[in-house]
Amino acid sequence: MADKKVIQTRKRIVKPHATIANISYHLDKHAREYPRGSQLFRMAGLVMEAFFIEGYSTVVAQNLPNTYDLLAIPGTKERVKAIFKAADSGADFGKRPYQSVTQLLSFRDNMAHPKEENLREEKIISVGELTDDIDSIPWNLRTETEQFCTPENSLQVRQDIAEIMSRTWNCDWDSHALDPGMETVDRKVD
Repeated sequence: MADKKVIQTRKRIVKPHATIANISYHLDKHAREYPRGSQLFRMAGLVMEAFFIEGYSTVVAQNLPNTYDLLAIPGTKERVKAIFKAADSGADFGKRPYQSVTQLLSFRDNMAHPKEENLREEKIISVGELTDDIDSIPWNLRTETEQFCTPENSLQVRQDIAEIMSRTWNCDWDSHALDPGMETVDRKVD
């Protein structure tokens, strides 16, 4: 028995889109638990969610019959939309849940290709209001990108993505879309 050898094989399946989904989830969780800097964590979480939806669409495409044609479509938004339409004939990007895909990809584009914005708001205030606490007058000097990053919207996006996954993930495929992968070890005595 001492001269017998054991052949050990290790295999690891890595699913980067699932890792990205987990990063997004933890950034959003951090934003909910720690108010200081929550807007920044929420922004980062939504950027990761946009990366996830793009990666997830690629995984979906790889499990559809016309993979090459779908993955060859130029432009991220157009490719992602075509993939989801192929996987779910009822996909309507003007309504929830698919509306979130369009919003996420636009948000990602705005973050990746930022433009300086000068925001200005003007209000007519009565003299009586000036004697009150002037700092209590509500202003909305926030960019479209900042307005997208609300706790409510972040939750809605996550719910919409879960709905999209339930509509586009075929249960006959090998494993679940958010399974982060696994390592297996096989041993064989020679």
